[in-house]
Amino acid sequence: MVPATLIKAWILLRSKIIENGQLIVPDKLTLLEPGMRLIVAINEGPTLANRYAQVSRIDKVKTTLIDWAKTKTISSMDDFNLITNSGIITSNSTKPTDWVDVLNKYQPDMKKCQARPFKPVGCS
Repeated sequence: MVPATLIKAWILLRSKIIENGQLIVPDKLTLLEPGMRLIVAINEGPTLANRYAQVSRIDKVKTTLIDWAKTKTISSMDDFNLITNSGIITSNSTKPTDWVDVLNKYQPDMKKCQARPFKPVGCS
């Protein structure tokens, strides 16, 4: 693996900034990692209880999200949200481990849930 300082130095040497037609060579490069906002919306309904190879659709979705969240660093700048047609399950969770706990505890009875049509907000 190539050290981050070497990558930054390479990018700095390769960077070209043109302002008002003039070439400006940067003397410093700052990496910004603002993070991302992940919002998972689940339209709860009986079809998510359907099984393939003994695994329900909702469990497959949850497993995939949990496996991905476990790859995130503890000091992530990301923010995780889980929303269902029953309401907000969690909002602005900043720790991937907390989000994994929320996903593990999320156990709706999909066979009893009623899917609802999506209604965009703020669109004309």
